[in-house]
Amino acid sequence: MRTLFLLALFSLMVPFAQAQFSDWSDTDRIMPDALRNYPVGLTMYHSPNPNYPVLNDDKSPKATKYVWKHQTCVRAEVDDLTIIKAGSYIWFGIERGWEENVQLNKPNFIRSFECPKGQLKKGTTYCFEKNYRYGNRLYAGDVIWYILAKDANGKIYKGYRLLETEGAMEGASEEAAASPTPDQQVWKAVPQSSSLNWTGYGAVGDYALSGQIRLQKGEVTTTQEEAVSKGSFVIDMNTIQHSNAGLVKHLRNKDFFNTNKYPTATFALESIHEGVANGQLTLLGTSQPISFPAELLFDGAQLTVKGKATVDRTKFGMDYNSPTRFPDIGKKGIRDDMLLEFELLFERS
Repeated sequence: MRTLFLLALFSLMVPFAQAQFSDWSDTDRIMPDALRNYPVGLTMYHSPNPNYPVLNDDKSPKATKYVWKHQTCVRAEVDDLTIIKAGSYIWFGIERGWEENVQLNKPNFIRSFECPKGQLKKGTTYCFEKNYRYGNRLYAGDVIWYILAKDANGKIYKGYRLLETEGAMEGASEEAAASPTPDQQVWKAVPQSSSLNWTGYGAVGDYALSGQIRLQKGEVTTTQEEAVSKGSFVIDMNTIQHSNAGLVKHLRNKDFFNTNKYPTATFALESIHEGVANGQLTLLGTSQPISFPAELLFDGAQLTVKGKATVDRTKFGMDYNSPTRFPDIGKKGIRDDMLLEFELLFERS
């Protein structure tokens, strides 16, 4: 019965949805460049939309405080289509625009949308029933979910739909939700007194190279229990340093960090609890969840956060000389994992 209701609702929405998807909340926004020039051939929708957070009573699969529960559905309109890729873009304001967030390749799509072999049959609706977002803090954000698929002749079509996720539980003001409570303290990073050191490893033997990179800005919010409830960091990728100038140039080009296109990396910290930090790292325009050990040291009006994070570069599209991507690379191989060691100083805001 529920499926029949959803299909009936979807059919009523199609005429409006095909009319250029005009549900923008800010008409100054532009289409992400990667979606330009493809004709619309799929209809998408999210339900509910806008989407409000609720307390996460079900602690599996992710033990977080809040969850945004929604589903995303798609239907091919022009012909039978084969999925190429799908995912989402997050809006970061006029200066930064849309930045890629979630990426679903064909196997991910097949599993999430329950779409056998990635074949979108014309007129058939496929739904990602639990396209949920989880977090330990309340925050708003507009997201475009998109799908690219091709017909039998190789012509590519797109479908996309804006999802408005709200930063307050329904009936509460976003300003109240975003403001620190009396038991919280905001700390601002002191970049000039903070250190970030990176290490990359050869795939064979003990060969390793290390250098530095600078934090551009950052802040964390702590609770009375001396745990971090949230935080945000921006790393200036153009400050990556090593004594070998040629290596620095190589690290900044498209083989590695592509700093001309991606001058910064960001980390959205969701929590530091019982010595473990959790959050979303965005590198090369791709976001991935990471967890790593971290230590908090309080000293009056100052806070030091220390730790080591191991990052699999291939998850962000950095495949240069990867032994898993190129099994025959031999001695030229560079390990997928790179190490980031940090000691960050913060002062009370």
